[in-house]
Amino acid sequence: MQSNRAGFITLTAMCAALYAVSIVAFSFIPTPWGIGHFRPTVVIPAFFAFLGGPWIAAIGAAIGTFLGDVVGLWPMGLSNPLLSLVAGVPANFLGFLLFGYLIKRYNTLQDFVWVTLLALIVGNFIAGMGVAFSLGILIQAVGDLSLTGRLMIAIGLMLYWVVTMLPFMYVLVPLLIRYLSPIMPMAIKMQSGEVPGIGVLAIFVGIILLAFSYLVGFPLKHFFVLYFNVEEAAIFSFIAGVSSIVLGAISPRVYEKKI
Repeated sequence: MQSNRAGFITLTAMCAALYAVSIVAFSFIPTPWGIGHFRPTVVIPAFFAFLGGPWIAAIGAAIGTFLGDVVGLWPMGLSNPLLSLVAGVPANFLGFLLFGYLIKRYNTLQDFVWVTLLALIVGNFIAGMGVAFSLGILIQAVGDLSLTGRLMIAIGLMLYWVVTMLPFMYVLVPLLIRYLSPIMPMAIKMQSGEVPGIGVLAIFVGIILLAFSYLVGFPLKHFFVLYFNVEEAAIFSFIAGVSSIVLGAISPRVYEKKI
């Protein structure tokens, strides 16, 4: 019993520490709304969901996101401790708890695709709602703060975070599990021919992000400037788009063996 408890605490602490460090490392790339940031390292709690189960992933993600927000995002004006407790902590906890429980039951590569999408939508919508309803209270805000306006902000944040996280989850999580399979208590059941589909999906998302980066930065700049920082949006989308295309392009090569 004590051994299981020690293992639980150790894995949770590792998940939290790695996630916090990764948040600090990417804190210099904010979202177009100036709240939160580019977070490809959601793969860390997802990996720990396979390694230790849903509670380790959920608690580790919640603690890690709070530490990362305080150390990395707060000094840059992208978050604060109260906002983290209202938005980031519950979003990460519930999102990865859902991911962990579902992936234990549904663990083919096809299941992994929809489980990941569902968990990211749920978690990021919670985060977006937390941010939207904290505007003017925990953080400074301008513009439409009506119920409809806040809901649109929440949906916008959710969509942006989901789209930029998906390619990393789809490519890097199975990759980590494949190469660390000797220590994994569970894995993704992969069928022949499924990996190229994941790569194509990542490339498709990357192309959409690059197109958005171009539209925001040039022909539609005058329109989008009314809603968010277009320079940050263009840079953010370009980085995420290039990363997605690269991940998609290399995925068939790195998955030559089945998981």
